[in-house]
Amino acid sequence: WARHSYVRLDLGASPLRFTIDTSNVPCGCLACVYLVSMPDPEAGRSNYCDMAENVAPGYRGQTCIEMDILEANSHAMQAAIHTEVGGEYGSGNCDRNGCFMRVGGPQADRPRQNSYGVGNDRRINSARPFDVEASVDVQGRTTIMLRQEGVRVTSFDPRLAGNPQGQGVPAAALQKTLSAQGTLALRV
Repeated sequence: WARHSYVRLDLGASPLRFTIDTSNVPCGCLACVYLVSMPDPEAGRSNYCDMAENVAPGYRGQTCIEMDILEANSHAMQAAIHTEVGGEYGSGNCDRNGCFMRVGGPQADRPRQNSYGVGNDRRINSARPFDVEASVDVQGRTTIMLRQEGVRVTSFDPRLAGNPQGQGVPAAALQKTLSAQGTLALRV
């Protein structure tokens, strides 16, 4: 791991933008883009941490904030933020289950079920590459947008996300997300 390095991102200063192709990611598999506030790698260990399975101290001993920019296959997508350890589904907190929002597929709320997936009847047709942009505003509100051929779909809006989805992201989680900017790591 000593040969690897992480780049630290501040989505408030500069959005993360990338193009992805999930056309060959079947049901039961996920393509993921995570940003995690974890320590730098050391010889023999990645120092990876997250809020669900590998709970450990984060960057400079702080909480290991996790931003799941994209967890997707060709049929459905979820984005989430995790700012607290422990918890349970429906807790109202952005804990190990995250404050999440889903687009595409039957687990998305009804207005977003046709926003993403395979086919020209979907706003974002996952049979073709699409652009993703993630940003955080000065109040800690994360927004994730999908773009394809002039069509825009919001895959994370803090007013529509939550645990459960639709409850909204709590103010404490917004503050923790804002504080994590500049510590979020992406392996390069």
